[in-house]
Amino acid sequence: MTKYLLKHKNNIGAEVTFDEKKGSLMEVLSIIDESFIPLSAQNGHPDNLRLWWRSRAVPSSRSDIKELLDKENIQTTQSLLLNNLGLSMTDAFWVCPAGHDIRWEDVSFHLNLPEGEGVDITRGRSSSERYGNLTPMASTGGELRKTWRVINGKPELLKGNVSGYYFQQSLNEVLAMMIHEAQGYDCFVPYRLMRFEDGSVGCASPCFTDEHTELIPAWELFHKHEGEHVEGSLLDAFAEYAAEDGYDKSRIRDHLDYMFTVDFIMSNTDRHSSNYGLLRNSDTLEPIGPAPIFDTGNSMFHLGGGIASFHDLFHMNVSSLYDTDGEIMDKVGNPSLVDLSRLPSKDDVVALLEKDPVVAPSAERLYGYMEFKANIVKARQKGLTMKQIEDGISQYLDKDERKDINKGWARFWDSLDR
Repeated sequence: MTKYLLKHKNNIGAEVTFDEKKGSLMEVLSIIDESFIPLSAQNGHPDNLRLWWRSRAVPSSRSDIKELLDKENIQTTQSLLLNNLGLSMTDAFWVCPAGHDIRWEDVSFHLNLPEGEGVDITRGRSSSERYGNLTPMASTGGELRKTWRVINGKPELLKGNVSGYYFQQSLNEVLAMMIHEAQGYDCFVPYRLMRFEDGSVGCASPCFTDEHTELIPAWELFHKHEGEHVEGSLLDAFAEYAAEDGYDKSRIRDHLDYMFTVDFIMSNTDRHSSNYGLLRNSDTLEPIGPAPIFDTGNSMFHLGGGIASFHDLFHMNVSSLYDTDGEIMDKVGNPSLVDLSRLPSKDDVVALLEKDPVVAPSAERLYGYMEFKANIVKARQKGLTMKQIEDGISQYLDKDERKDINKGWARFWDSLDR
């Protein structure tokens, strides 16, 4: 085992040991300053440093990581992470071998960007003589193929799709951006379509962190406050925990309500606790606000298929705070934060989805699902619970519901007015 210093920029947070062959964090020797360790390990939870380290490593299931592992002649993604000093594009944490005089300025990806337009920084650079070829890919999470490039002097993340020959996930990112722009909501990451060298289509987005701004994933906040009881839902708990750490509680809660309402309309199945969070100043550690909305690609039935019955649109299984998006929608406190009259039109949504010839035949059906779920939100805005809506609309759909699931809404609204 080898001793390392866990640092936040140039501040030492803890002394730890690693198994350098496996790349795994073995032991926390001492906490030097709790302010400079990840939130998940604070409040008497230093054992969470091992969880934090494992979560920081890129998933071994991602296809483009094998090439990096082979190039480094190592077997595990945690070893890849350790070889790259645990550095990330999204925060200022890293690990330094004990006894080595390496400064943050030598290795920070943001401070050592290569010069030139469109330069690939998947194999980065640094000012350190020993660590001169570091890569942000060792900690860039997610299952999809990704790379970093310098565009207009700033880093952008280029992201592929679950399949190389269709690109609905990238289209979904653009659709989410269309919704946010139409709503006048500015706390989101913009996406644009782009083409990889092999001809496949993906999307690109600017890095929303920089040398002075870092991301705290939601799961870290939950782990920091583990065991604390909060009345209400998990959305309430997150807002309360954020408030304890100095964030504006109402702003955080409104952001969650807005984000999960849009997710519901788009049938996003992947708003897990690494896909949202908080921003803070990495120099002063002062809170900034909610992280901008990002990673909405796993939406709009991107894996194909459809629904067996309209009931499925009330109970979609998701990787998120609750098991289904319907449960989350029931916990949204203010669904009126999304103005349904300002959602993209059918023509705009269908035209976007038809850019992919594989998705094009399903474009109108997918819009129909989106329209149905927007109607559910409309009913929630009128004060109804999800069960009341589901039970109510079921009375007005006939045997052709799978062909035209939206035909019963007019009579449903009439029933509410009586």
